[in-house]
Amino acid sequence: MMMKISRKMKTPESLKFLVSGLILLFICQNLRAQITVFEKPAGKGKTWICARNENNIPYTIILHLKLKNMKTATAMPSHFIVPASNTGFELIELVAGKGKYSYQIQYETFKGITTGHHHNDKYVYGLPVKGKCKIIQGYYGKFSHIDKKAIDFGLPMGSDVIAAREGLVLEIKSDGKHSCLDPGCEKEGNFVKILHDDGSVASYYHLKHNGCLVKPGQKIAKGQVIAISGNTGYSSEPHLHFEVYTLLNKSKHYPEISFDNGSGNVINGASFKPKN
Repeated sequence: MMMKISRKMKTPESLKFLVSGLILLFICQNLRAQITVFEKPAGKGKTWICARNENNIPYTIILHLKLKNMKTATAMPSHFIVPASNTGFELIELVAGKGKYSYQIQYETFKGITTGHHHNDKYVYGLPVKGKCKIIQGYYGKFSHIDKKAIDFGLPMGSDVIAAREGLVLEIKSDGKHSCLDPGCEKEGNFVKILHDDGSVASYYHLKHNGCLVKPGQKIAKGQVIAISGNTGYSSEPHLHFEVYTLLNKSKHYPEISFDNGSGNVINGASFKPKN
């Protein structure tokens, strides 16, 4: 969602008595994301643009500035990561020149870390399931994995779903009840998404109705039971869909990942293929 802040000012000196002691001059809030961007006067024509994140997960903000007789105090990064539960995260400082000045700020917010395609390719994931199971579909599968590196583990409904890597619960959905192969049935799919320390995300899909055992913002250990498997969403049979991706804004990238098969052997995710 794109939000906007505008401000036109006279000389900074004429406003000193007005802004003294004020914290918020103008508030523009993305209610859905609970991300607020606001101004904080710093004196002598200086203004901090800050963000408040009321969520228990981090958010990424992209700022688009239009300045007149102003400049940023430092070079502005392309993305800002606002930590969880932070009431006054300083994004960028604006400095006014002499005379009249103005600025407009548009900003976009993204859940989690969407700063680029970064992944620790040396990390070895654990298996997200216990015991033996069949592989229904692997990387670039023709049924529903045409454009992604994902693995479908076939297993009975009600099986434990295991965190393949430690991280922070980014998002869950647990209210889906049905499965089908009709367009739009994806919305019924239950899932858990876990954010890793390198910014990548693991998704665990097609979970049982009310089968999520974790909450957003919760820290998760590798090997922890996080959900109960099911058959919800766009699915032809009970299974767990597992994928790891990174984000650059809204663009997904699927890195190469490896697994410990439980016997100490490391195998590449590409080797998980259905048996003919």
